[in-house]
Amino acid sequence: MDKKVIYGATSTLIVMLAVIALVVVNLIIGQFGIKSDMTADRKFSISKETKQIINDLNEDFTIYALFPTGSENDDGYRRIMEIIDQYAVNSSRIDVAYKDITLYPAFIYECTGENIDISPGSVIVKGNGSYKIITPFDMVTQQINMALMAYENATLEIEPKITNSIESLLQNRIFNIYGITGHGEPELDENFISYLGFKSYNYQPLNLFESNIPNDCDALIITTPARDYSPDERDKLTNYLGNEGNALVIAGGDAPFDSYANFNSVINAYGVSIEYMRILEGNTSSMYSGEPSKILPGKAADHEITQSINDKKINILTSLPQNIKILDEKKASLTIEKLLETSPRSFGKKGSASVNKEEGDENGPFIVAAAVTDLFWVSDIGYMTRLVVCSSSALLNKDDNDIVYNGNFEFIVSSLDWVTSRGDTSTYIEPKDLTGTLTMTLTGAQQRNIKVVTIGVIPGIILLAGFVVWIRRKNR
Repeated sequence: MDKKVIYGATSTLIVMLAVIALVVVNLIIGQFGIKSDMTADRKFSISKETKQIINDLNEDFTIYALFPTGSENDDGYRRIMEIIDQYAVNSSRIDVAYKDITLYPAFIYECTGENIDISPGSVIVKGNGSYKIITPFDMVTQQINMALMAYENATLEIEPKITNSIESLLQNRIFNIYGITGHGEPELDENFISYLGFKSYNYQPLNLFESNIPNDCDALIITTPARDYSPDERDKLTNYLGNEGNALVIAGGDAPFDSYANFNSVINAYGVSIEYMRILEGNTSSMYSGEPSKILPGKAADHEITQSINDKKINILTSLPQNIKILDEKKASLTIEKLLETSPRSFGKKGSASVNKEEGDENGPFIVAAAVTDLFWVSDIGYMTRLVVCSSSALLNKDDNDIVYNGNFEFIVSSLDWVTSRGDTSTYIEPKDLTGTLTMTLTGAQQRNIKVVTIGVIPGIILLAGFVVWIRRKNR
């Protein structure tokens, strides 16, 4: 037989086998949904930390995604679903179920045993006799594009929220937080209290005039008082903090702290004071919507509290903050770290109502949040007290929190995690970066056309080309 014919036949056979293999592989991939995440930062995969946690589970969990029917055709939902589905793929202890609560409204009570209002698009993580709710608001963080003065998606939070919910349910530990009342303090917003509950913090108000600080108190929240503490209340706080107590202080606004002798003595014992001053921002990139009193402070790069905030690329808004001053004379056992700071172009006023910088104004930057650690030793045994002091009471304001898309509440909870040492035992899961992500939306018909072209047309053309080559070589 002619060598050319043999060569041509062999080449054609190889091409045909390659085409058949390509068709078979495409059909298998399409049939079984086989996918590979080729992105450098694994945007579409769960992390190795999550895989380790769910592979070690000894309890059964179910993730209920309360998504509307047809959500798989929406880019945003589909990306979240891809992450959720990997929990069941990577652990035999986890089931995933999709429920449309607009079609089955009774499911909420069946799942939780409670008549609670849960918005469509939420996720319920259930296991170990309890559950956690992740709202659509919790799944994506946004940041302000200062050039466009508009919000843009920053990070996808669904994996950190689900994994940390599983960890929290496994620990089955509720942290008790008491908020000091009785001095004209503003009531905490219900949305904030609900957010604390989601994070496994049980909040209760506490009037020090009527009660002592309970033994089960993991931390105190001290907000802006309209009048000073009594000597008895001061002593209760001093004794609590001196015995490894912890506190988050969020006090600012127009309160005249210079005249609060008893309040100051509690704070001053930990090396800081809140200086009565109206701070305004002079750097337009560090203020919100051109308002000098609405400051977007710089965040510490390497502190445990601000690490997750930085990674999520979200802002914190401090409206009408006052200056936190680090005292020259303080205990040697204290470590004080800056958390939030205004820009060098900010300035502080005392008495003037002007928003412009004037002669006599103090120059920035100013500290508006600080972390304090008091580590002391008694008979070779170490004891520790932790405080976070913030000088903007508006951190607790829902409207301000909404402006930075939950950034303020995230910062507060991160501060509570630190003062209670809870952050030392939880796993940090890096959120997925959404900035610069390009997406393409395809209709169902377009998706079918692409499949026809890639599975049928292209292989057919290659096959036809091989056949033509074979015929031409055979006739030579």
